[in-house]
Amino acid sequence: HEDWNSPIWVHQPVEVKKENRKRNLRILGRSVREAATQYFYIHQEHYCSNNRDAALEFGKIALGLPNAKMEVAGKTLDGEDFDWASYRGKVVLVDFWATWCGPCVGELPNVEACYRQFHDRGFEVVGISLDRDRKALDSFLAKRKLPWVQLFHETDPGAERQMNPMAEKYAVSSIPAAFLVDRDGHVISTQARGEELKRLLFKIFN
Repeated sequence: HEDWNSPIWVHQPVEVKKENRKRNLRILGRSVREAATQYFYIHQEHYCSNNRDAALEFGKIALGLPNAKMEVAGKTLDGEDFDWASYRGKVVLVDFWATWCGPCVGELPNVEACYRQFHDRGFEVVGISLDRDRKALDSFLAKRKLPWVQLFHETDPGAERQMNPMAEKYAVSSIPAAFLVDRDGHVISTQARGEELKRLLFKIFN
């Protein structure tokens, strides 16, 4: 993370036995979980202070592990509180993007095509704009009428650098970043773009 003074590695020793594959996998999984928790205790005190479960979930998502629980909050462009609970039972693409991001804009036709194909079967998209300029976002959306909700965080004009709370919470340091979430709110993929998004949606709905 660009704000950290130095990199940190979390080492977790694992004892394995060649003849017991299931036991090895169980130990390795526990080791990764503990390492993720320790990692986010150190660097996400704002969100995870004295909360091992929250630290574990954030750690699992940042490490790209499946089955992490994702919670999305923020303000819509209308200034309303976003209701993540209303998306329960849907398959949701949480798309971190910005109008100034070429690859993000380049991915939109693919997302729009998937939305048209699978929306009636329970596929939704939630855009989280990392734009700092609300006028630029409004202008873009006036021309490119995306059919899904957009979340936007108003930044302090005097702040030199202020991260979107959701991007900070889920350690999104570069965009596009696309999280595919299942009907129960668990992350299926942290790389849901291009052909991979299509493949995942075909697998889920077909």
